[in-house]
Amino acid sequence: MPAALASLARRIIDRIEEPHSFEGQPIRISASIGMAISSQYAEPNSVTMLADADSALYHAKRLGRGRAELYRRPSGRVGVD
Repeated sequence: MPAALASLARRIIDRIEEPHSFEGQPIRISASIGMAISSQYAEPNSVTMLADADSALYHAKRLGRGRAELYRRPSGRVGVD
């Protein structure tokens, strides 16, 4: 994953996971992020990219809380076949 993207995702997750309270009670919020990069597609389109980012999100969730994952083709390369 490009370092700038990883850094941005980490900052977003860290901010969401800061301590909060609701009606005086401490609560914990966690987040995971799935991403797709438009430059990795021959012809980017929002439907495909959203589906791929969603796949990456569910992969991140399977790996544990507070993770960010970039969509990878089944071949292991970033993007789609």
